Amino acid sequence: MLKSQASPSFQTHLAPAEISAANISIEVLKSNNRLDKILKDGKELKFISYSTSIDSLLDFFGMGYEKIDFICGQYLIGPFKKIIKEEGIPKIKKLNNYIREGRLTVYVPKTLNFHTKLYIIKRGSQTRTAIGSANATRSGRKGRMFETMVFSEYNYQHQLLKETEEAFQQHKERCEVLFEDLNKILDNKSEEEHERTIENYLRNDLKFAGEEAKEFHEITKNVFENDGDVNESKILSLSLDKVSRTSQSLMKGLRKFGAMKEGNQILIPRRKFLQVENHELPLMHFDKNMNQIKIALDGEHCLTAKDLDPEKIAESLHLVESYFDTVDLATCGDSGPVAVKMNMAEAMFSVFTAPFAHELMRIKRKYVGLSVERGLRFSVIYGNSHNGKTFFSKLMLFWITGNIIRPQPGGDFTTTKVHSLNDWGTCFPLIFDDVPTRKLKESETTFKEYYERWWTEDIPTPYLIITTNEYKLEAWAASRSKKYEFDVYFKNSVGNQKLTNQLLTQKNDIFLYFSNLFIEELNNKQSYDSEDENQIARKVWKRLYGLAKREMPSYFPMEPLDKLYDPGIVQFRNMIYRDKIAHISKKDDVLKIVFPDCETYEVKAYVKLLNQNCAPISRGKSITIRNPEAFWNWLNLGYENMGRFGKWYRRKYG
Repeated sequence: MLKSQASPSFQTHLAPAEISAANISIEVLKSNNRLDKILKDGKELKFISYSTSIDSLLDFFGMGYEKIDFICGQYLIGPFKKIIKEEGIPKIKKLNNYIREGRLTVYVPKTLNFHTKLYIIKRGSQTRTAIGSANATRSGRKGRMFETMVFSEYNYQHQLLKETEEAFQQHKERCEVLFEDLNKILDNKSEEEHERTIENYLRNDLKFAGEEAKEFHEITKNVFENDGDVNESKILSLSLDKVSRTSQSLMKGLRKFGAMKEGNQILIPRRKFLQVENHELPLMHFDKNMNQIKIALDGEHCLTAKDLDPEKIAESLHLVESYFDTVDLATCGDSGPVAVKMNMAEAMFSVFTAPFAHELMRIKRKYVGLSVERGLRFSVIYGNSHNGKTFFSKLMLFWITGNIIRPQPGGDFTTTKVHSLNDWGTCFPLIFDDVPTRKLKESETTFKEYYERWWTEDIPTPYLIITTNEYKLEAWAASRSKKYEFDVYFKNSVGNQKLTNQLLTQKNDIFLYFSNLFIEELNNKQSYDSEDENQIARKVWKRLYGLAKREMPSYFPMEPLDKLYDPGIVQFRNMIYRDKIAHISKKDDVLKIVFPDCETYEVKAYVKLLNQNCAPISRGKSITIRNPEAFWNWLNLGYENMGRFGKWYRRKYG
């Protein structure tokens, strides 16, 4: 143990003598549970740690602590809820009992992350402090990795102790109390209901998708399912007797609509509520009673055709095909123009299905059971710059709504943002355009929790679509997404600009006819049995072409795209057969793909290109294939769609 010495870099208001009197020491924690030894024998504990576990918090009470104030450093409340959700409901209930008894208070930051690790341990007049790198995890406490801590001991209210207390208070002021809203709910529940209530709270993350969202969605539902002249100045009312939140908190979210509190009601002008500029994501509602898709665009508009006019359908389909014809004017990659069009068509199927995604999930849960937690796979459209991702997003939203609506900026793609756009219960496609690779990787939790924790049957959830330059997701996140590669380059010429402008100015009613037939198919129970999220869309497009008496383009996939084409196949074939940066070896029934001149991190990235049915494992400079049959079936898939290299592959390796 090293005694500290005063130096110019030691930022404090104290003289060297005062520092010495505080009994300060510095230690590298390597073993022997040194931090636990410092923490034991206390009665009151205040500490800041970036991460912890319920076990660690319960350990402290097992040490004899009577009162604990803990500041969790993780961003907002959601990540900490994730940690404690994994610990099991009974254990969480036990922890919350300490909170309800007033023995434990947990604070979480409202905005910024805290990486501070600070401990204040009190027993009578004696106080210890510890500041350094060790988190309040079992590995951090027990010295399972090297940590450095500065320890101090005080027998009186020393000035340095006051400064440490002030630092703790500064962090606390930027926090909110964990479970404060939960315990208000539990106050009105019987003891027998507590575990179930806690489970629902953690599952739905009530801060974003619980009572607040439910109340806001009720307004949305009442707006769209209210008969009468849409131009009539109607006033919507929300009774405060039926809500769990205070009128002040409700008014905060409703003030932009000109809401007013009158007695025990909140009154909202219907016309102002329907103005699109008042919503970050347009309000869209599937009215199952009327069998219509409705949208708020400065008034209520129906997006479902009453009649199916074959001539008008034919005109709409001609415009659709005109868009796909633009691929023939561009430069395609190794996959070729047919594969590019197939990816675009499948992506279009997903966007057109998006307004019905919540209903499909609800039906899936009803017929298959609660065991189906994953929900629908999200859509990830990727490829290099100038490949038309942004234009595709704008065009799809234009065809659906008849208005130019920009997708959400990719830089805004965060878990918090996704939550906030869920508040009003809209089924409008949630498209984040040009998401940076870094943000995509940081937000992988969103892919897992969107349906598995946040989704509720009562509140419509928008379907998530992402465009990005690179498809880089871990295997567990990739399994929750559908990927569409736009392997094409559109030259930024005047001619192409005129062409895209024409497509964005020519009204196309294709979605009106699509939604009419989709709802009809949706009401057919036989349509619920498939794991293909775009199954109904495939049927609808086939019916539209039949009604129009037009031949459906061959690039409209009538099976899931991953059964016909996978861009990862192109890259692997190129790496093995063309570029020779990898070779396949087989020894004792073990199949390996070896990359002799690649770095380990590059090989790990290549694993993500493989179909997960191949059961690949990255090991150093090779990938072990645990399911060789699945690998060969995947590698030999869809030669006819592989462009100019297809015939060469087939001739040489088929």
